[in-house]
Amino acid sequence: MELEASISCTRHPNTIARYWILTGVFGFAFLFLIATMARSVNEYDEGLILVGSTRVLAGNVPYRDFYANYGPAQFYALAALFKFLGPSIIIERLWDLLIRACTILVVYLIIDTAWSTGTALFVAVLTSIWLSSFGYYAYPIFPCLLLSLLSLYFIIPLYGGRRTIAPLLLSGICVGITMLFRHDVGIATALGGAFTLTLFYVMQRLEAPRKIRDLLGSATIYTAGIAVAFVPALALLLAVGAAHDMLIDLIVIPSKTYAQMRSLPFPSVVAIARDLTQGYAQKLVTG
Repeated sequence: MELEASISCTRHPNTIARYWILTGVFGFAFLFLIATMARSVNEYDEGLILVGSTRVLAGNVPYRDFYANYGPAQFYALAALFKFLGPSIIIERLWDLLIRACTILVVYLIIDTAWSTGTALFVAVLTSIWLSSFGYYAYPIFPCLLLSLLSLYFIIPLYGGRRTIAPLLLSGICVGITMLFRHDVGIATALGGAFTLTLFYVMQRLEAPRKIRDLLGSATIYTAGIAVAFVPALALLLAVGAAHDMLIDLIVIPSKTYAQMRSLPFPSVVAIARDLTQGYAQKLVTG
């Protein structure tokens, strides 16, 4: 047995070393993010996610029972963690940092596949510093970033010449889950994936009918992966009567109310000074 184990290690030294490197990258990233984590709570974005998650834990449904301008996935992910581990900001923070550490690991894997281990380690360190500079804990954009990069990582074998269903299907599933965290980012990721697939097949040295056939086949698998992840969750929300409220929260308010709000002119220096003076005077009068 010892001889067989020795032979196995000799045959796969790079595999064993790779596992240690991956573990080290993830471990370093996670500990670094914990060490650099802000100790204050963001009342708006982080608070909204925390409150929404506890409401889901209590049986409420996003959109139908409370306003939400994000996808439902983050609320349900945290609600599941709260159910088993108890509602806690610490649990929410660890979930967020786990997502960020996994993002750094996927960045390493992508760069290691495309370039070299040294370059991948350097980029992973830069990514760790970059992600540590952001607050906005529990913000759904971070799961979206992880899933978008995973979608890219899974589809790389296709661009390397591997003609199998799994890479396209897994890539599509990642995009579908992205849509559940933020529909806008998910749609943008899906369009980006479709564009790169089209560009890949257009650049192939094949006859036009073969290009079209291969592209349509790949697009079908990719779309099926998206549907597998996204459609059941959407159907459940529609089944509990959240359709109208989803339309208002995710489409109407961002496209109309937010647009009007953000188009308001920034006040002039004179107006700011006047408001400050009037506020200070009112404070003196009221004591």
